[in-house]
Amino acid sequence: MSDAPSEDGRVFRGTVAELADAIADMVDVGVPVQLSLEVPPADRTPALGRRLRDALTALREGGISVQMRTPLPLCLLGAGDPAWGIDVPTSCDGCKDAWTVEYGRVVLCRVADRWCGPPRASFPSATAVADYARLYREAAPVPDGCRTCRHWARGTCHWGCRASPRSFAPVRRAAGKRITLVWPPTVDGTAPRPSLNLAYLTAALEHADPSLEVSCIDTNLVLDLDNVITVPLAEARRHLSHTLSLIERTRPDILAVGAWTSNLPFALELVRAFRPRHPDVPVVMGGYPATEGPVELLSILSEVDVLVRGEGEATLPGLVARLITGRPIDDVQGLSYRSGSKVVHTPPAVPLKDLDALPFPSYERFVGARPGRAVTVSTSRGCPFSCTYCSNEKMYQAMRQNSPEYVVRELADLHKRWGVTRIEFSDNLFTADPHWVARFCEVLDEKGSDLVWTCSSRVDTLTTDLIDRMRAVGLESIYLGLESVVPDSLRFMGKTGDPTKYVERARRLIAHAASSSVGMSVGGIVALPHEDRADMQATVSFLEEMVTTNAPYVKPNLFSLIPFPGSPLWDAVQRGDHALLPVRNPAFSIWNGGLFRELYWHLPWVVPGAFEFANDHLEQNEVERFVIEARARLQELAPEGFEAKF
Repeated sequence: MSDAPSEDGRVFRGTVAELADAIADMVDVGVPVQLSLEVPPADRTPALGRRLRDALTALREGGISVQMRTPLPLCLLGAGDPAWGIDVPTSCDGCKDAWTVEYGRVVLCRVADRWCGPPRASFPSATAVADYARLYREAAPVPDGCRTCRHWARGTCHWGCRASPRSFAPVRRAAGKRITLVWPPTVDGTAPRPSLNLAYLTAALEHADPSLEVSCIDTNLVLDLDNVITVPLAEARRHLSHTLSLIERTRPDILAVGAWTSNLPFALELVRAFRPRHPDVPVVMGGYPATEGPVELLSILSEVDVLVRGEGEATLPGLVARLITGRPIDDVQGLSYRSGSKVVHTPPAVPLKDLDALPFPSYERFVGARPGRAVTVSTSRGCPFSCTYCSNEKMYQAMRQNSPEYVVRELADLHKRWGVTRIEFSDNLFTADPHWVARFCEVLDEKGSDLVWTCSSRVDTLTTDLIDRMRAVGLESIYLGLESVVPDSLRFMGKTGDPTKYVERARRLIAHAASSSVGMSVGGIVALPHEDRADMQATVSFLEEMVTTNAPYVKPNLFSLIPFPGSPLWDAVQRGDHALLPVRNPAFSIWNGGLFRELYWHLPWVVPGAFEFANDHLEQNEVERFVIEARARLQELAPEGFEAKF
């Protein structure tokens, strides 16, 4: 930081980090403050930006006028706020190049390639405003919204550039005993199967109170939608409207919406559409985002009443009972909700220890669809490993498993009641305990099952003998989380301490699976912060070798590293250890649809897949071009790959 003399105000000298520590002293002085800031590109991190923004806010709230003339990218401040007296520059003193300026806010420095405000598509276009008006039956409140970014946020601006203090009404009481559970569209475009989450919650609710009228709406089964992320905004709005009409047909007294990070925008917009039409119905949300960032979620979604953190079966029945009777909810574990202007968190719910005590998932209450010949089944929760890119630990904590006997009984029940013949085990790591898998295969073989199934595994929990044992009782394919062959990358992701043995073992496992006619979908991750072109090519070359030498039983999957909220990598980003860049080429990431790009791209915790890690060796366009071209080559080598025939 540098400064310029000031005749009538206080001149501050020091670093940006020291600025926050000097705020109290500045407020005591009570005179204008003049700041001239210069921040090197290496220091332009979200963590530093939040600290600087908080410092400036404290100055303003303390009655100190701030005049700042700065080349600092205003993305560090969330957006340029005229109330702070910030003069937005039209050129960058650091790179001597022009900024793109829209509505008085810096958008993009062409040299640094850093987004400093919403892209043009994020400003309410005439079409977006019309879509908003049709859905919410009100004009988009752009003129009365945040004067900084003009986003139509309610309560707290999405950018955080202006928080409007407000008091919230008490949690609503349910008028009756009808509850509707909704699961938004998923991302991957796979063949739709009934949501296992809804099926488990339905069973838990009915077990706790048989008089409840439960309806389940899995949008993957009732919408003609392959991938919600890639659709334009107008089409996504049409699907939202259709979902809303399905909900209204069930006449809910309570609405409960679940979400993963990958379908959170749809869930947010659905709740926003539902609330003005049904102001008296309690709205509950659960899932990964509610568990990992309840404060952030409540800050942008005033329309929701209560968040359920962690496993819903342990919390939702108790919450529903209190919403129906009007009793206080503060004694229910695992909740987050507003009380006045504060957010209240009840103690975390104790993880379910005995998964066998859960009733079988219930599929009778699904609206407009029933299980087909293929369903997903869970045999465990949690994972014994701690990969740095995974947020599973915060959701499920310790690893727990059903008994093999319980799982086999559930499979028999699915086959008898619904004619199910194919199973996709949805566990994060089906082979976490090889002894458990061996016992499962033994019990399944004793029952004489004809089921065909798929599962997921990782290199250090899979053996050739285990592949043979599983194949004998119906295994068709395995998803293998290889991730990388680069030693530093494997350590960075927490995959192994012996990369050489790890890679050789992976090679043997893939070859053995192919020789046994077992499909292997192999996942690789590139574009890590430290990887150069040779590192990324090493992983791609390994995938190419596996495809060509084991055809047609290997399907390659190439991903970029995504900072999922709740993961250790996400925490590292928040500390400023790594920088994120918005994806520039839509072909690099599928997170490029209307709901995601136009409404939420500026919130990495909502759409983490729209961001990539800044690379230590390569420019952003080089990283994106490499990944896009590598995927194309792999697609040419394995145009179809091995697909489980669901």
